[in-house]
Amino acid sequence: DWEPQWGLPINQEDLAGTLLSFSVTVPKGLESLGVDLPTEDRDAFFHIWRVIGHIMGVDEQLNPTNFEDGSALMDTILARQQCASEAGASLTKAILDFIQEVLPGPAFAGVGPSLIRHLAGDKAADLVDVPPADLITDLALQGQSGLSFGYSKVGDAVPTAADMANELG
Repeated sequence: DWEPQWGLPINQEDLAGTLLSFSVTVPKGLESLGVDLPTEDRDAFFHIWRVIGHIMGVDEQLNPTNFEDGSALMDTILARQQCASEAGASLTKAILDFIQEVLPGPAFAGVGPSLIRHLAGDKAADLVDVPPADLITDLALQGQSGLSFGYSKVGDAVPTAADMANELG
């Protein structure tokens, strides 16, 4: 039961979208960066977030039982809700400013926009006014993705490789 003095509750679709931002978007992002995430690890990660969704009060109809259904629901929610907004552009600018502040010098100016465009896609990036990807940074991201390929297997067997990948990342 909801008490009016608590304010307005978060609607179920927004709760589900937030949940899926972690359970679906994170593994997909790792994959796009070339990290070899075994299916059983991805599914275990998804299950943990499904339990968190249950604790958060996400309705069972909006708390998918498997990654594929979660991915489809995430796509549906994004198609319904994803649009340009002043708040989204302001938040994204703050993130880009922070990324620029923590990186060493202007040579890395293209990292934030290129990384956001690589992970979120151009359509989503355009909605929140992300500048165009920098060609050199974009190529470096693709190269880093190649270096990440098979990291989970090599990193387990060769600790030095894991250390090098962590430094490169």
